[in-house]
Amino acid sequence: MEPLRQDYNYTNTKSDKVFLNGQWIGNHNYPGELLREIRQMRRSNKCNQLPKEYSIVRDIDKREIKIYTDSGRCLRAMFIVENNELKLRKKHVEKILTKEWNFEQFFRNGLIELLDVEEEESCMIAMFVQDIDKNRALKKYQYTHCEIHPSMILGVCASIIPFPDHNQSPRNTYQSAMGKQAMGVYSSNYQVRMDTLAHILYYPQKPLVITKPMKYLHFEELPSGCNSIVAIACYSGYNQEDSIMMNQSAIDRGYFRSVFFRTYNDRET
Repeated sequence: MEPLRQDYNYTNTKSDKVFLNGQWIGNHNYPGELLREIRQMRRSNKCNQLPKEYSIVRDIDKREIKIYTDSGRCLRAMFIVENNELKLRKKHVEKILTKEWNFEQFFRNGLIELLDVEEEESCMIAMFVQDIDKNRALKKYQYTHCEIHPSMILGVCASIIPFPDHNQSPRNTYQSAMGKQAMGVYSSNYQVRMDTLAHILYYPQKPLVITKPMKYLHFEELPSGCNSIVAIACYSGYNQEDSIMMNQSAIDRGYFRSVFFRTYNDRET
């Protein structure tokens, strides 16, 4: 890859433009080799100047190679698949079970790599390891990666939904947006913090049904909301639809009660 020069013919149809974080830095006559070489350097961890967090994408239609190293990109870890063979072996799993390896060793040995949304568009990702084995006989797809676990496609809010496969997909989408508005104990040290605005629920409760990601997110220790007993029934008709009637005695006992904190700035001259 060469830098921009005044005497260079940038209209060469045989070369691809190379962009670094959206800035055109040059052209390359062998884009396929450049793509393979940079990905191999990222997986082998041979070059300290190329961290594992960057991504490289080739747009064949536009004849462009896009390299991203900026912050703020959402990255997901995935198993690397080469020639429809998963590079991870049983010996590697045993090393992490015996704590001989940590998660970082998987990156250094080219078994797992991080992909952002841009690079995922140009990858063929298997949902299960069994899909790779079935495809090897059929030779239908050319997989490039495999999910560590199918639940890894979900974010934090979607991971705490119990039985999401029993809901309509729009309901899971709504909960992923509204779950961030749930009230509980947002931090264990809220009493010594000086936040501008804070809400604390008086009696937050652990959910009756939990998911596995909840344990890793410590949702059992800092829960949001209360377990409510709900009765769905007609109340004399009158077209009542989108409303709730609550037990007054439960409200008096502290049901859904919360405290509100606000930091004020005062000055005396």
